[in-house]
Amino acid sequence: MTPESDSKKVDLHPHLSVTVEEADRLAAYLNKHYPQLPLQDQLAQFSEDMVNYNHERPNPYQKIQSNITIGPQVVNSKIRKAQESEIMHTLEHGHNVYIRGYWRAGKSTMVQSIKENLPETTINIGNIFGKTEAEVKKELAYEIAQTISGAENSDEDELEQEILRAQDPVDYYNEYLKRKRSMGVICIDEVIGIVDKPEVLAYIGSLDQRGRYSNLRMVFVLHRTEKYEEELMKHFTAGVPFNIGSVPERDTDTLREHYNPDQLIKFTPEAKKSLLHYSGTSPFAFNILIYWLCEQMGNDFNEYHYKDDKTPALGKLKLTITEDDVKAAVKACYNGTGNVGLYGNNQRILNTGLNAHEQEVIYSLSLGPISFHEKDEFSPEKQQALYSLIKYGLVVADPENELYKINGEILRTIVENAAMREIYEGDDPGKNSFRKRVMAIIDAAR
Repeated sequence: MTPESDSKKVDLHPHLSVTVEEADRLAAYLNKHYPQLPLQDQLAQFSEDMVNYNHERPNPYQKIQSNITIGPQVVNSKIRKAQESEIMHTLEHGHNVYIRGYWRAGKSTMVQSIKENLPETTINIGNIFGKTEAEVKKELAYEIAQTISGAENSDEDELEQEILRAQDPVDYYNEYLKRKRSMGVICIDEVIGIVDKPEVLAYIGSLDQRGRYSNLRMVFVLHRTEKYEEELMKHFTAGVPFNIGSVPERDTDTLREHYNPDQLIKFTPEAKKSLLHYSGTSPFAFNILIYWLCEQMGNDFNEYHYKDDKTPALGKLKLTITEDDVKAAVKACYNGTGNVGLYGNNQRILNTGLNAHEQEVIYSLSLGPISFHEKDEFSPEKQQALYSLIKYGLVVADPENELYKINGEILRTIVENAAMREIYEGDDPGKNSFRKRVMAIIDAAR
């Protein structure tokens, strides 16, 4: 079948006209979910399921959304899977692990994913925000009691009280594992949530002492934040760090396929290129744009349905995402209607995540890419800052063109806006250097 014939329109319903290629996709979907029904009955049932959520047959937009966490769902990313294997290997060889990255990089997702491959004696403490030392120990005791009581068929509440009466819940668990000749892992997520509580941070840091536990290994999720970096590094010294950054460009195709298992919704080549241009290879930005696209399509369908019950909503069914659709999603993210935290998250990284040299480098990059040769003229501090930005996924290298650039146009625009504010207000150490570069570009253009 030629591209020309693929693009020809066919009428499947008085209110539904699609291309031949779209009709083939829709037929495969309808025959899978509504077998042994004639086409018009399939379309009627499909339209009904699109409006009234059906757990057995979720509408395609909702199905894609349900496969996306607003955080970065990257379970099928090859690079993340490789990191998971390295983390498993590190734990098996007796080392603690630090999972590091900026907000919404995928640290907690990584913990959840590796936990599925760890022994049943693995415990995950996911919420310690603002808790006292006593509350953190109670949380540990509760999770440990759940794990042990499940294995020993004992009373969970009595066991929790016994653990709390012990000197320390983690010591208690290590002794239990020694008696059972088993190994266990405790994952503590969001350490950033107690970093401003010295006594709690000191306690959690004490769990990282090398050699303290014979049968336990620890995984700590440590945000990369300049504001607390020095304090964190005082307490966490015995583990092996794993940095969570962006994903390779090839993995974005894998993510789209994972979200869209029925392959009913399709991106045009131009839409794929546009999506990557704006989101870069940041899973967070990538996910938000796809999520918003599907939400908007689902809302359009439902709004059309409820406006007039006599008018079938099939007329608003959209099976192909175009470049214009992606640009509309980007515009919504810029003006706030489709934000879902994208602007605020990146602004938080710029304000509290980066040191002065990192800010200076990324502000300069907002004006345009930097060549590999230009990087060689950087001071050692700025070169280190550039490598750090690459490591955590805010900047990417383009070997083909020998350039370094900000990872995605959305992030570049946010950085540019922040950089312009630095020219006129504030007292950031990178401001003067950035202002000089701005003025040099302006002078060169005159």
